[in-house]
Amino acid sequence: MRTVLISLFLLLGRATYSQNDSLISEFLTDILERENDTSIIAYTETIGSDYYDYLPHFFLSKGKVWDRETKRYVMRFSRKERRSIDEAITKKRDLLWSDSLLPQSELINPENNNSYIRDHPTRHIYQFTSPIFFRNNSIALIMIKHHYPGNKKGYAESVIYSRQGGVWRRFALIERNEWGY
Repeated sequence: MRTVLISLFLLLGRATYSQNDSLISEFLTDILERENDTSIIAYTETIGSDYYDYLPHFFLSKGKVWDRETKRYVMRFSRKERRSIDEAITKKRDLLWSDSLLPQSELINPENNNSYIRDHPTRHIYQFTSPIFFRNNSIALIMIKHHYPGNKKGYAESVIYSRQGGVWRRFALIERNEWGY
């Protein structure tokens, strides 16, 4: 009986992980394909754990989300949701993405960004945190760093997406920093 219970817990744990894995892939594919004008999505294995430090700063203390585009509060997080987000940030901080995470994608080494950019001057490069899902997987929080072709300009932004009619749509822009020359 004990062996059966252990096997059941392991199976359920793997099923939960697999569902979350496919949810992450579906989410990233949906938001990046809409933004990307090439057939290949190039991404690095990590965004760097320091980006996770910015996420709690914007909304965990007060629980309100200020949308920088509409210039108003658009959402409020409960204390339980804030704790859950904080725990997810702590767990996901050192995550490394695997190869073939997304359809028609290519994993590149962040240390080779410059040579990759030189060899593929028309490709966009993305770095992103693992999305944090809540409210029955209908809301996602993510930070994305996007290098435009040639790496001469780009942006980093923290965004909340909402799933509406089976499609992930941008709900609120929490923070955006652009660079370029």
